[in-house]
Amino acid sequence: MRKNFWIKVASVVLAVAMWLFVISRGQSEVSIEVPIEFRNIPKGLQIVKAETTTVAAVGIKGHERFLKNMTPADIHIYLDLSNITEGRHLLNINSDNVKLPPPLRLININPSSVRVTVEKVLKEKEQE
Repeated sequence: MRKNFWIKVASVVLAVAMWLFVISRGQSEVSIEVPIEFRNIPKGLQIVKAETTTVAAVGIKGHERFLKNMTPADIHIYLDLSNITEGRHLLNINSDNVKLPPPLRLININPSSVRVTVEKVLKEKEQE
């Protein structure tokens, strides 16, 4: 074991370095437009107007083979409105709101917020 110990250590280090170099190649970045989904709207309230946009451009980085097979349906932006009240609100979008397939990484989100107006639902007259 002691014979050529440093040559063996250098060989392992070189092999690991080459492996890291090979797997880091083929990384790409793309931007995909994804609809913003509103969840958990309290009963009796509704979004009457999204004043900015309901679509966000999501910048993603990952290996080319994963990006090539990905579709916008694989990415989701969820905004939880369970604590929202009536009125105008500016809702921030951050990485916690974006769900990506595991090997991909989020780079950026544009816009980083969306303004919505929430109002009470008016009950329609019951028809007899």
